[in-house]
Amino acid sequence: TFELLGRHRYRKGQGVLGVGDPAYGGVDGVQTRRRGPSLAPLPATRAEVEAITTGSGDRHLLGAEATEHGLRTALSAKGPDHVWKSVHLACHAIVDVESPSMTSLALTPGGGEDGLLSSAEVLQLNLRTDLAVLSACRTARGKYVRGEGLMSLTRAFMFAGAPRLIVSLWDVDDDATAFLMTTFYREWNAGRSTAQALRRAQLSVRDHEIRDASSGKTSRPWSDPKYWGAWVLWGLPE
Repeated sequence: TFELLGRHRYRKGQGVLGVGDPAYGGVDGVQTRRRGPSLAPLPATRAEVEAITTGSGDRHLLGAEATEHGLRTALSAKGPDHVWKSVHLACHAIVDVESPSMTSLALTPGGGEDGLLSSAEVLQLNLRTDLAVLSACRTARGKYVRGEGLMSLTRAFMFAGAPRLIVSLWDVDDDATAFLMTTFYREWNAGRSTAQALRRAQLSVRDHEIRDASSGKTSRPWSDPKYWGAWVLWGLPE
């Protein structure tokens, strides 16, 4: 996969395509069985995606628009030669370590689709982007297969064409993640490398302070690594 990615040298990408705050209501039948427990809304992902898609070339899909079909359409909406700077997916992830092809990003059901964008379906995408960000829980997790390596969403997105990914190793906090991602894009858009921007965003979450209005004391509610240490960068060097 690394070798194939290294052969493609697209021109530098433009614009962020963000997907967030999927509508998880109204799921029944086989969809419920595949999803497991009901998926709670993720309101912070809407603010996250809105904050990172403020440029003239950006686009976002939120709520009812955040479907599988909507994503596929948006990926190619600017023409077959367009390269996105980032494709950012903020949602729930359903990780199946034993059957990694069924590991999915949970989007909005609709149009005859269950809303579960599985690793197997990701392999069919044509991702022309500098970076994919899977802003969900445990998106780096997978199964080691002898002779193949780690089979996961990360592998699927790279195979589909993303040369670099930001993914998570464990369950992440909704609000801390929104803060981290907003900071990451601000640093990245300022010209820092992906790795530098991610590191600065993680440190920003770790050092974030809030002040108690009554006592005047400050605290760092996200100092524990569980709030910022899950995020890792995979892929090719820049």
